[in-house]
Amino acid sequence: MSSLPPNLTCSSALNQQGQALLSWRRSLDGFPEGLNSWDSTNETPCGWFGITCDPSNEVVSLELSYVDLFGKLPSNFTSLSSLKKLVLSGTNLTGSIPKEIGAALPQLTHLDLSENALTGEIPSELCILTSLEELHLNSNQLEGSIPIEIGNLTSLKWLLLYDNQLSGSVPSTIGRLRYLEVIRAGGNKNLEGSLPREIGNCSNLLILGLAETSISGFLPPSLGLLKKLRTIAIYTALLSGQIPPELGDCTELQDIYLYENSLTGSIPKTFGQLRNLKNLLLWQNNLVGIIPPELGNCDQMLVIDISMNSLTGSIPQSFGNLTELQEFQLSLNQVSGEIPAQLGKCQKLTHIELDNNQISGSIPPEIGNLSNLTLFYLWQNRLEGNIPPSISNCQNLEAMDLSQNGLVGPIPKGVFQLKKLNKLLLLSNNLSGEIPPEIGNCSSLIRFRANNNKVAGTIPPQIGNLKNLNFLDLGSNRIAGNIPEGISGTLSASLGSLGSLKKLILSKNKLSGSIPNQLGSCSKLQLLDLSGNQKIPSLEIALNLSLNQLNGEIPSEFTGLTKLAILDFSYNHLSGDLQHLAALPNLVVLNVSHNNFSGHVPDTPFFSKLPLSVFTGNPALCFFDNQCDDDDKRVKRMTAARVAMVVLLCTACALLLAALYIILGSKKHCRGAHECDSDDDLEMSPPWEVTLYQKLDLSIADVARSLTAGNVIGQGRSGVVYRVAIPSGLMVAVKRFNLAEKISAASFSSEIATLATIRHQNIVRLLGWGANLRTNLLFYDYMANGTLGALLHEGDGAGLVEWETRFKIALGVAEGLAYLHHVFRRFCTEM
Repeated sequence: MSSLPPNLTCSSALNQQGQALLSWRRSLDGFPEGLNSWDSTNETPCGWFGITCDPSNEVVSLELSYVDLFGKLPSNFTSLSSLKKLVLSGTNLTGSIPKEIGAALPQLTHLDLSENALTGEIPSELCILTSLEELHLNSNQLEGSIPIEIGNLTSLKWLLLYDNQLSGSVPSTIGRLRYLEVIRAGGNKNLEGSLPREIGNCSNLLILGLAETSISGFLPPSLGLLKKLRTIAIYTALLSGQIPPELGDCTELQDIYLYENSLTGSIPKTFGQLRNLKNLLLWQNNLVGIIPPELGNCDQMLVIDISMNSLTGSIPQSFGNLTELQEFQLSLNQVSGEIPAQLGKCQKLTHIELDNNQISGSIPPEIGNLSNLTLFYLWQNRLEGNIPPSISNCQNLEAMDLSQNGLVGPIPKGVFQLKKLNKLLLLSNNLSGEIPPEIGNCSSLIRFRANNNKVAGTIPPQIGNLKNLNFLDLGSNRIAGNIPEGISGTLSASLGSLGSLKKLILSKNKLSGSIPNQLGSCSKLQLLDLSGNQKIPSLEIALNLSLNQLNGEIPSEFTGLTKLAILDFSYNHLSGDLQHLAALPNLVVLNVSHNNFSGHVPDTPFFSKLPLSVFTGNPALCFFDNQCDDDDKRVKRMTAARVAMVVLLCTACALLLAALYIILGSKKHCRGAHECDSDDDLEMSPPWEVTLYQKLDLSIADVARSLTAGNVIGQGRSGVVYRVAIPSGLMVAVKRFNLAEKISAASFSSEIATLATIRHQNIVRLLGWGANLRTNLLFYDYMANGTLGALLHEGDGAGLVEWETRFKIALGVAEGLAYLHHVFRRFCTEM
């Protein structure tokens, strides 16, 4: 840490304060460009950049914000005792805060060292600065607790400590700070304990910010004494208990941010007294009871977000008085009753999210009065009746989700006149009628899903105008017609014009016809599901056209689907050869069984590793080096083959009897596990069915060679996990199940169903699976550090795991489980 010399020689023209500042500058790394004006030939530093002096040429202010100083604070400020304001924010300072500041700068009123890389603790010696009004230490790497002596800063108005690594609790001495207006200590994850009741003594407090901390316990009723309080922000913390009704006495309150806690009880009726309240965010707590109608008195309200609680009752009609309201979010509660028509008076509303409740009745036509509405979510309720045509008056609407209700009738034509609408989700209702040709006017539409309804008719050709459409899902309806060249016509000629299309689901309808050639023009297509139609044809990079009555050849345009990984043509009447499929570089799963394909199977590494089962039912296919015969030769060979077959069968029976005799005899002489490994060979014998979700150079033969005792890295109730090196040099983990165990079979299916479709940083990635008649295998990313259980309980020579590390591990596990429980469930619903 550098030092400012108290005594300098008189040979220099520059006074002592200037010499001290130059000495500090020389201690910095490099030569800061912002300090070019700091000239040693001047008599005083009063004209230097960042320096302010009083009439007697004493330095009273040093302000250098966002200048790259790259150094440390000086430890000796003796020469600058006249300093009242020290601002060095965003200057890349390192090291600790010198405790000498407290004694050397007694006149200091402003100290701002924010947005640096300062470390260490907050020196308690700072707390003797009784004239200090503003202390800005936020956005550093400070540790330790808030000094208990903080209560000695009796002139303090602003205390900014947020975004550090502080721990401990908020000291009760903070109640001595009668002039305190702002306290912000959020972003300190280890700041814990309850909010002291003495906070109620800070009668001038305007902002109370302790968000993203570990503050716990009840909110003290003494908060009601803070008559000037405008903002309380203690979100993403560990608060519990009820919201004190006394908070309703803080009549200047504008913002209440208490979301992501464990608060219980009901929303206080006294909040109706907060006539200046603008933002009420209480989402993701454990609140119960009804929504107080008294909130309708808060006529300055802009945002109400009380979603993800257990609220009951109905939406108060008094909310129609909230004419300034912009966002109303009530998702994931147990609210019932009808949507009040009075909401139509709130004409500044942009967001209405009432999904995942028990709301019944019909959608009030007064919603059409909300011309500023951009997002309208009512999915998973008990709504009935028609979609009101007045929705078409919401010209700014961008996203509407009415899925999983009991809505009936046709989709109003006017909905497709909404030029800004990009997401329209109407899944799982009882909607009927046809898709109107007006859909072509909905030029911003990106996602349109109306599966599991009773929509009939054909898909209008105007759908080809939707250049931004990337997800079209009309599965499980009553749509008819055929698929000529693409989507337009009856499903007609503009599939190729939908250049942004990524997902197309038309399964379980009444479509017919052949595969359209224009499919290859949809270069971004990832999922195409035309399965389960009457006479016709799934592409997350997957294309499933199985179990239809498709005919004709594979179009050459298929070569353009270079991202395709899974392709299933099985059980159709397709003909021609498979050569177009050889050009698909990312293909990892293929099934063309039970068709009329002919010619050579492509001679590529991918095709050579496929099991014969994916080609069965195509008698005219021939493999690799075999020559394909013409029809006459094939008849002659079939006759000869029958004769040869009789001879071969007789020979095979004799050989089988001999083999059985040898095997039974050899078992009598086996003495140990290493002498008789035929059972293991049988378990790994072909045929194998293999599915890979990533592009891997992997074969069962490589895997089988590594399934040895020396490669075991884990063992559980359902199987054993091995470390396996594949030819590319990559390590994978292989979990081997035994089909003789029922629990193993169930676990195998469960892990595939869950892990194959998700990606999360705290959940190991499933790369694929393999199965034969005796064994099931799962392929995972290899975790070089071993298992969590071994780390925590078995030890690996590295000593015990610290409790702080254990806590982080528990948090990561919890985040993974929360993802599986909540995010994945919602993903499935929306997708």
